[in-house]
Amino acid sequence: MYSNCRPFSPDTVGDFRVKGNVTKVHGAAIANLHAASATRTADAPGGDQDLVAMYVVQRGAWTLGGPPGCGEQTVSAGQFLVRHVGRLSAFETTAHLTAKFFVLPPGELKPLLGNRVITGPADSAEIRLLTALTGMIHITVADLGPAGGATISGPGTPPTSSARSIGT
Repeated sequence: MYSNCRPFSPDTVGDFRVKGNVTKVHGAAIANLHAASATRTADAPGGDQDLVAMYVVQRGAWTLGGPPGCGEQTVSAGQFLVRHVGRLSAFETTAHLTAKFFVLPPGELKPLLGNRVITGPADSAEIRLLTALTGMIHITVADLGPAGGATISGPGTPPTSSARSIGT
């Protein structure tokens, strides 16, 4: 997903305190992040990508570099931002950040977004529903199998989803 990332800044590496968990379901990834320390990339990561990224910030702020020729955008506590990402960009977070980060397949969303960046309040009904659903996915992902296959086929059915914890 972010295999082309360049390292974090030396200050970030020296005090890296970030915890979270990531769940991947088919082509989507859902991350819950908690950063005790501020984080910043050393430079613009680059690398061609074709994905839709959504940031829902509950506490702190997440500043995202824009495409060449465009400025930075900051997602503050209580806000969300969704955009198509064609090339990874630099980012910075405040200390004590709590956020959800979604990587979504671009198929249906890219044509709707185009070059627009959509922002708004994280307490809107749609965002509350999305975050509640993703919370439920994080809780139950370990029990999920392919379309009920674990129930029908029994143990040993390969899962279609996975979860991973990240942290210090």
